Amino acid sequence: MYHLLYNSTKKMYLEPVFHIVFWVIFILGEVIVATSIIDANRPILHYVLYYFLNISLVYFHIWWLLYHFGTGKTGMKWKYVVFFLLELAIYFLLASGISKILGNFTVDSFVKASLHYKFLIPTLWRGIYFLLFATAYYLLKRNLIQKETELRSELEIEKLKSKLLISEKEFLRAQINPHLLFNTLTFIRTAAKHDPGNAREAISCLADIMRYALKESKDGFVDLASEVEQIGNMIKLNRLRFENYLNLEYTIDIQDGNIKIIPIILLTLVENIFKHGNVLSSDCPTKIMITSDSSTIIFHSSNLSDHPNAEETSKLGLSNIRERLKTSYQDNFTFTHSLHHNLFLVDLRINLREYQKKSIAI
Repeated sequence: MYHLLYNSTKKMYLEPVFHIVFWVIFILGEVIVATSIIDANRPILHYVLYYFLNISLVYFHIWWLLYHFGTGKTGMKWKYVVFFLLELAIYFLLASGISKILGNFTVDSFVKASLHYKFLIPTLWRGIYFLLFATAYYLLKRNLIQKETELRSELEIEKLKSKLLISEKEFLRAQINPHLLFNTLTFIRTAAKHDPGNAREAISCLADIMRYALKESKDGFVDLASEVEQIGNMIKLNRLRFENYLNLEYTIDIQDGNIKIIPIILLTLVENIFKHGNVLSSDCPTKIMITSDSSTIIFHSSNLSDHPNAEETSKLGLSNIRERLKTSYQDNFTFTHSLHHNLFLVDLRINLREYQKKSIAI
């Protein structure tokens, strides 16, 4: 947008310069042709007066077209034709007057000489030539203005889309964040009475998680290592909550912790396990696996469900996750979840290589 405004301002100052240069070249060209080829030597006053008339006709016609000729309105085309002929008539009279001033006509022969074909035809042709030239310039100018207006509109639309996209991301993220707080406050309150040490540790973990959840990133992405660190805090918090009765197998295999991911996604999937799953069963451990290389991030989890309709109870949270993934990664991910024999399974695979290719192309 800045570049467009800068270019528009630049054009505003340069346009008169271009016009002056054009007319200087145009006049010199015609004078050279008239003197060298046609051998029509004229006094300087002749060129000054006639070119002043011609240039005035051009700009007056452009001005009238720009501010008084509305396309698409009934009768305007006829109005243009009438005004065109009126301008041509006035131009002819003024050209005749200039010829009289220059002494080409005597008073007695003024009307007769003006209507003579040797003066009438070239003068009318000259007027038509400059009027058509002005009309062509007007059409070009109007087309450029329309294109610039369309470009401005497109830029404004893109700007609004960008703002809407950011708002959508923040809205979906805000729907997820409160879960990280409300599900642990009861535990901390109870632990503060019976085991202040655990309470302090839980508060520290929760503070780190909330600080991370509320932190804004410049581009909407964070290091995978940062997300995994908060997953560790979430697991530690729940180990304190369940007094180490947590039956959990947690596997991490990350080749590069600096690869980027949108925040809270994996953390919310883990939080959903503790919110909706049975994580204390000694017969069926909860499993969380996070792996990644330079091109792919994979999250897999399985846990016993406390609810026979587990997919329905976590439907809103999972839908929000899918929307955030779709907003950020388009179609460069797969996200599935299912309930199989009371075992709730979640699989997420993000294809970073394809996403990065498309981002570079855009």
